[in-house]
Amino acid sequence: MADAHAAGLKVHVWSVNPENLDLPVELRCGDPSSPGFGHRLGDVETEARRLFARGIDGAFSDAPDMLVKVRAEGPEAWSRKAEAGRSCASRQ
Repeated sequence: MADAHAAGLKVHVWSVNPENLDLPVELRCGDPSSPGFGHRLGDVETEARRLFARGIDGAFSDAPDMLVKVRAEGPEAWSRKAEAGRSCASRQ
C-alpha cells in the first residue's frame, strides 16, 4: 500500500461484502455447521475498519451504506474498534 501511495496511486479494495463466505474466518458469525452459514451476515464492519486503518482509499461493496458509515468514523475509531474484535450480536 505504501508503494502504491508513494507512486501517487489510490488503493481501492474489491470487494468488502457482509456474507460469511467473503470474510476472514475470525469475522464469520453463527454456527459453521448450520445450513446457509456461508450466506449469513458476518462482521463486515470490523473488516472494513481494518482495511481503512491500513490505509485503503476506498472499497467496493454490496453494502455501500456500511462503507460510508465506517469511513465517516475516522482513523481513531477504525483502529480502536477493529482492535476490539468481532461483533456478531446483532447478526444472530
